[in-house]
Amino acid sequence: MADKPKGPRTIDQQIADAEAKVARLKEQARKQETAGKIILGGALLAAAEDDPAMLKLAIELIEKRVTRVHDSDRIAPLLRRLKADMAANDKKKG
Repeated sequence: MADKPKGPRTIDQQIADAEAKVARLKEQARKQETAGKIILGGALLAAAEDDPAMLKLAIELIEKRVTRVHDSDRIAPLLRRLKADMAANDKKKG
């Protein structure tokens, strides 16, 4: 196994190290933001299960804000379940 050369690192090496660190930190921040969105989504869905007004709002937001076809396809089963829950709530009322 060869030893790493010892001695001062060049400025270009230091820049490369700093850029790699920035890239790792950006990836870490992106993962934290994604995790926060997942937690928020779960909390909102839990609230929608307990509150018919929140359920209606969740459905409206999904229909209005989810516009990319790929995203719409991925969320379609959840949207169907939410709509079925809303219909069941409406039957209980009336």
